[in-house]
Amino acid sequence: MKAGSPQNNNAYGGHSDALDWDRHLGHISIIYDMLLPYILTNGKLNEDDLGIAESGNGIPDILDEARNEVDFWLRLRDGDGYSHGLTNPNSSNVLYQAGTTPIAAWASAANAAMLADCFMIAGLDDLKVTYRDAAVTAYNYASALPDPMLSAQQDIGHGRIRGKDLKMTAAAYLYNVTGNTVYEDMVNSLSSSDITSNTSIINYYDENNENNNKNQLWGIAGCLRTQQPVHYPTLFSRMKASVINEAKNVEANNMNLRPSRRATDNLSGYWKTAHNVQRSLVAHAVTDSSSDKTLFEKAMLLEADWGLGRNSANIIYMTTATTNLADKRSIENAYTSGRDDGSPGVHPGHTPYINTDDWASGMVMGRPSWMTDKCYPAYSGWPKAEGYFNTRYVWAHAEFTPQQTMRGKMALYGYLYAIYKQTADFDGDADVDAADAAVLFNTWLKVPADAGYDSRANLYEDAVGVVDLYDFAVFAGNWLISP
Repeated sequence: MKAGSPQNNNAYGGHSDALDWDRHLGHISIIYDMLLPYILTNGKLNEDDLGIAESGNGIPDILDEARNEVDFWLRLRDGDGYSHGLTNPNSSNVLYQAGTTPIAAWASAANAAMLADCFMIAGLDDLKVTYRDAAVTAYNYASALPDPMLSAQQDIGHGRIRGKDLKMTAAAYLYNVTGNTVYEDMVNSLSSSDITSNTSIINYYDENNENNNKNQLWGIAGCLRTQQPVHYPTLFSRMKASVINEAKNVEANNMNLRPSRRATDNLSGYWKTAHNVQRSLVAHAVTDSSSDKTLFEKAMLLEADWGLGRNSANIIYMTTATTNLADKRSIENAYTSGRDDGSPGVHPGHTPYINTDDWASGMVMGRPSWMTDKCYPAYSGWPKAEGYFNTRYVWAHAEFTPQQTMRGKMALYGYLYAIYKQTADFDGDADVDAADAAVLFNTWLKVPADAGYDSRANLYEDAVGVVDLYDFAVFAGNWLISP
């Protein structure tokens, strides 16, 4: 950082896009989509051995990764205020911190409150308290500002979220972790004007009609998975019905209309490889209808399969170097990091967006048409899934962006992994025996808010999270079976 007045020596961490270094507020959506499957499955994504720097510290790795982004924004302060981000470095490698905004404060409140809820699910009470308090501080700061920017919008990677939505999300998760009905009252105040029926719009984006943009999905997920008493049952019911309705009409039903059988929404635009089925994840987790649950599960599987090779290019739309998929047909080159770090290829797990529209004139890096103009037959007749060009240089075509091509994929694959994973082998000794039964019985009839609750024992997917006969039935089905 350039010496200045003041200088922030704590402006480190967070996520940036591909080879950029800027960390702008749009990246908060990465947090929400990383944490969404953890919340929806009551903590089944509890692995602490995935090979990240924090592995083995007793915290689920997915929470550590989200925490990296949450902490970045909590460190990016100026006095009591919350900064809107960092710029890319200039030619002298100097980065500049943006000014403070109310919407950045609401974002930090939502970030920390959602993470606190996850730590509560994980049974990590000290961390729950730490992030609960951080969320309350940001929430109270923004609430006291003359203009809290509730109608302002923030781009979050081909989508927009209002200050109002961020405040509602923060309030939803603060109610979950505190039980203070002031926050539930605020959710009702902020959502009741948007959620007026069983078919209300939850998440809407139109760059040509910005007045109607909104996204309350992540906050609604917190409301529908709460362990606290529900004092607004009409709003709760409308939220549930609306997210199920929207998941069908905007996502799941697409699989019956498209030759690709994909379910992703129609907002992808340039980002052809994005998996945006977050509504279906929430709907699958909260629906009481077995037929709807089957519908959403099928839609999610078909969408996931498309990215794993069931596409017209017969390619895994991720980089796979150094993984057990490295010998499969997959993305070799992308405009991303890892080329010169001593390991073969670029970093694994990165997805280029395969845009083919020109974004700049001059350099080929911004002009995918330089490649498509050379295609035979004419590229205009190609299936769009075949529009990947194996180049590391054209950022307008093959860039990897967490906020656009990765966060939805993380949510989808994480959720599917969680609902299918073998979870009864609690101690990881490759069998399900008396030691594992002790975990189940020690959590018997407890819910996530109870002391001593172990989320691993919640084997049966339900909205409440109570460990009961349904969980015992799943456990019994795995008795003395090696995973």
